[in-house]
This record gives sequence, structure tokens and C-alpha cells, in this order.
Amino acid sequence: MASMISSNGRLLVLGCALAMVVGSVSATTHVVGDSYGWEVPLEAKFFQEWANSRTFVVGDKLVFPYSAGSNNVVVVDKVEFDHCTQNNPSQIFYNGTTTYNLTAAGDYYFITSFGKHCEYGQKLHVPVVDDQGEKPTRRLLASASSPSDAPDPGPTSSSAAPVGAAAVVVSGIIASMWM
Repeated sequence: MASMISSNGRLLVLGCALAMVVGSVSATTHVVGDSYGWEVPLEAKFFQEWANSRTFVVGDKLVFPYSAGSNNVVVVDKVEFDHCTQNNPSQIFYNGTTTYNLTAAGDYYFITSFGKHCEYGQKLHVPVVDDQGEKPTRRLLASASSPSDAPDPGPTSSSAAPVGAAAVVVSGIIASMWM
């Protein structure tokens, strides 16, 4: 009987430990503009209203759906975002649907450089909080990929840290249960 209780206790601890790991790696993929996609909006505030209805957390991804040759995604700072300029962009993607990884808390600014699309409202500001919901104090860059641009760089140290720490804890718990 004592070994039966011990076995049930082990299963309970293992279940709790696995729940910790699963909870620490959850991320959301946000399709920018939902079914409308990354196109010139009918209303200038469309993309900002889309973003305002969501919470963006470190580890989430933005998917900008568009066709190569008809649009692009330009990562800029706040000044260039406000003025729809791209004098010093940090990244430009133009090969079609682009996935952008939000790897750090901060403010991210996206525009398109096609024609006057930005002036007509095709621009997006995304405030990203850390996994505790803390607002950032400064902007940090994220990584991105487009089908023809570059392969997904995989997890960075900032996005992999919670998983690594949880894995170490789970490993320690499991090892101590059978010793």
C-alpha cells in the first residue's frame, strides 16, 4: 500500500512538472490583419485597432501575409514610423509572407515602403511585454524570416531561457523521485 501511494505521488509531481514546462513555452502566432492580411487598409487606423485588441508577449510571432512584388515589410524606429520614411530601416522583407519573431520586450514598428501605402495606414506598432506582463523600458530588435530571405534562426537565449530552466527543474524532480 505504501508503494502505491508513493507511485501516485510520483505521478502527481511528474504531472505538475510537465504542466510547468508546457505553460512556459506557449506562444501565440498573430496573423497581421487577420483575414484582411498585410494590405492597404480601408481605414487608416485599421492595423492599430487590430493590434490594440491583442496582447503581444515575448515568444509570440507575427505573420504578415502578402504576395511578393505587391508589398513588403519594413522594420523601422518610431520616428520613421511616424513619418512613413525608411532612411535607416533595421530590416526589409519583400519575398512574400513574412514571419517575425518577437524575441524581446519593447516597441516594434512596421511599415510598407510601397507607394503611399504607409500614409494610407499600412503601418503597425506592436508593444511587446515579457511573460510576466511587464511593459518594456526600451526597444530591442527581434529576428525575422521570409521564405526566401533566410531560415528561421530558431530560439534565442531570451526565448529559450524559460524552457531551459523548466527542463532542469523537471529533470531534477524526476531524478529525485527514483533515487
